[in-house]
Amino acid sequence: MSLVPITVPDLLMPKKDLENPCSCQDRPMETLFKRGLVFWIKSTGDVVAKSETICELEIEKKTALLDAPASGILVERRIEDGGAFSHGDILGYIDSTERR
Repeated sequence: MSLVPITVPDLLMPKKDLENPCSCQDRPMETLFKRGLVFWIKSTGDVVAKSETICELEIEKKTALLDAPASGILVERRIEDGGAFSHGDILGYIDSTERR
């Protein structure tokens, strides 16, 4: 088993709201010293592709999409849906072991 951690990065780009555009959507959000909430799009056991969106992170009323750092199977969600996270937290793990 080769586990790849899903971590909260230093910077996140906000999700674009096409109906209500704002210049704030073009600036990265810093996660340092901030807390937020995670809302999972993928479930434990789901097959994910690298760069596929796996969850949404909400920080200070802004939402960002977090992509999978590797292809594989989402084997653990350490912070459950709606749970709080801080910068650098491990949200879960992907098993990137090649399957034959």
